[in-house]
Amino acid sequence: MNWYEEQRKKILEDYNSGKLTTEEFDTKAEDLEKLFIVEQGKTKKPPIRKITISIIFILSAITCYFILREIFLYFNLSQYWEINYKRSSNLIQERHETISDSEFIRLCREGSSQQIIDAVKNFANVNAKSSGDTQGWTPLMLAVCNNNSTPEVITALVEAGADVNAKNPDGSTPLILAAKHNTHSEVITTLRELGANPDTKDNYGKSAIDYAREKIKLKEKINELVR
Repeated sequence: MNWYEEQRKKILEDYNSGKLTTEEFDTKAEDLEKLFIVEQGKTKKPPIRKITISIIFILSAITCYFILREIFLYFNLSQYWEINYKRSSNLIQERHETISDSEFIRLCREGSSQQIIDAVKNFANVNAKSSGDTQGWTPLMLAVCNNNSTPEVITALVEAGADVNAKNPDGSTPLILAAKHNTHSEVITTLRELGANPDTKDNYGKSAIDYAREKIKLKEKINELVR
């Protein structure tokens, strides 16, 4: 039996024994009820207060974690961007020091596949333009006419940013030039896989398909003559 029940029982006994009038009994019972409610409130508040404090503490800890994390990331990213900016600047400088446009054009015209690939890795200008008898030709156009070139060379040039559908002054694209001059079918296949348009026509109204058909017919005529 708790204190409330004991007090209530005592007040009831006093009332039954005549020690308390009805008015006094009602007053004491009412006061006891109020005291009980207050005491009940006091016993319930500490757990709620503890829970509230715990929640505030947890939220504060989480907030501190994210603040520290953002500070850490900021300084690390700043260092990262600073390092990469310097590295990019150095690469740009190396690009200008590695190989000139004219030298790269020469390599694409007559160099080996490995020489061309190495030049591309060293940031050669893959969209440079040639001069002389092939004025306005890109490295990719010269490479597809170079029978030393391989599919790996074509892929390296295009992945480095060479325009696979660029045109020279005659309107020829790398695919048209490959159909006319290259003896390796793999080069033509690679150009198609990299997005070369077979329907594009040059200034003479012919596409890569037209030149490929002409080459087949020419071979057939040569074979007839040889027989």
